Parts: sequence; C-alpha cells; structure tokens
Amino acid sequence: MKKFLIVMIMALISSSAFADNKVKIGIIGAEVDSLKQTAKISNKIIIADMEFNEGMLDNVDVVIVKCGMGKVNAAICTQILISKFGVTHVINTGVAGSLNNKLNIGDIVVASDTDRKSVV
Repeated sequence: MKKFLIVMIMALISSSAFADNKVKIGIIGAEVDSLKQTAKISNKIIIADMEFNEGMLDNVDVVIVKCGMGKVNAAICTQILISKFGVTHVINTGVAGSLNNKLNIGDIVVASDTDRKSVV
C-alpha cells in the first residue's frame, strides 16, 4: 500500500496540473513516513504537536505532515498548511480509524454509507 500511495502522489504531482512553479502541495495523512523518506526534506517544524516536513518531491515544493485521526485534526492541519506554509493544494491520504480487528493500516476501505460523527 505504501508503494502504491507514493506512486499515485508522484504521478499526480508530475502531471501538467502542477507544472506551475508557484505550486506548493501540502500532503496530510495518518501514514506519511514512506513519503517523508522519498522526499528531500529541508526543514522540520513542530506546530500543534504535528511535525511539518518541508521539502521537494519530484521538483515540487511539498509540506508533508502526519496529522492524526479524524476530521478535526485534518482541519487544523490543513489550516496550518495554508496559513503558515502557504500551500496552494492539499492532498489528504486518509485520516480514518477503525475498530475492526480485521483491518490493518494501509488497507483500502470503500464506504457503503456515511455517518457525521467525529472522534473528540
């Protein structure tokens, strides 16, 4: 799954949609360690207990951050990416959790319905 995620993000940022030199992409998710290893990280900063990793991924400016589970953490992280780092695009690699022991980190889950509850 990690290799699939890296390939998909690399394909996306290599596309003509991100050909503009002014693009800076924020990549948030619960599992971003493999992306941090792939990128050339030039600066690390902790804000709101989250480690923001600035660098380059395939000649595109990126900020990679593990934001934790849930939409509240994702919203806080996204706001910091926009306000502090000036990102122009955000890619969310997923921040959901599960109580099902049959699911592992990196499994792909397709929802059959939705619920508007949030982890507090």
